[in-house]
Amino acid sequence: MIWRRLTVCSLALAGIAAGQDAATGWHEGFEAGWQDRWNEQRLAARSTEFMASVRDGADVLRVESRGSAGALIRRVELAPQDPRVSWRWFLDRAIPASPGTDSNERSRAGDDYAARVFVIFGTDLGNDETRALCYVWARDLPIGTTFPSPVADRIQMLVVRSGTEELGAWQTESVDPVADYRRVFGNTAPAIGAIGVMSDTDDTSSQSAMLFDDIRVSGVDRQ
Repeated sequence: MIWRRLTVCSLALAGIAAGQDAATGWHEGFEAGWQDRWNEQRLAARSTEFMASVRDGADVLRVESRGSAGALIRRVELAPQDPRVSWRWFLDRAIPASPGTDSNERSRAGDDYAARVFVIFGTDLGNDETRALCYVWARDLPIGTTFPSPVADRIQMLVVRSGTEELGAWQTESVDPVADYRRVFGNTAPAIGAIGVMSDTDDTSSQSAMLFDDIRVSGVDRQ
């Protein structure tokens, strides 16, 4: 399902020219006009809701998933410098571990996350060479866990936040996707072609709510 979702997003993105960033970095703070920079994709029968909101006096993106799946994708072109990707996120309502559902997040039936941040590699986003790193806020998997998506090994899952102890507070993440790509795929990373945010609760028929803000991509000179 997840690879099908990424493929749907990729095919849609292949034709997008407006909003593409041929630069070593950018910042998204979700002020007025953010909808013009992101492409929304419905990935299940029910669509995840993406809406402008305000939290602590700042413009933020609120994402609510009710038995649904959806993503926002922003086409970028990041080379030759290696980028670092950072963001803030706020778990407002977690996916519950419900009796009668598969709570194993590494399984196909339990493959739901309140929040995902995708880094998609390859500028020709519609071909079979597309790879992605999916950074997630998990329900109970340990931070640092890395594993192939249960439906496609071309997507690697990386747990950067887990549990509900930090529910109701902003958390900041900073990742090195190029180094992570080398580590999990075993070869040199191609250029980054897109960044995405996603929430999905369709497999577990549950609900969640997240906030995103301050998504940044900054060039890193390794020489």
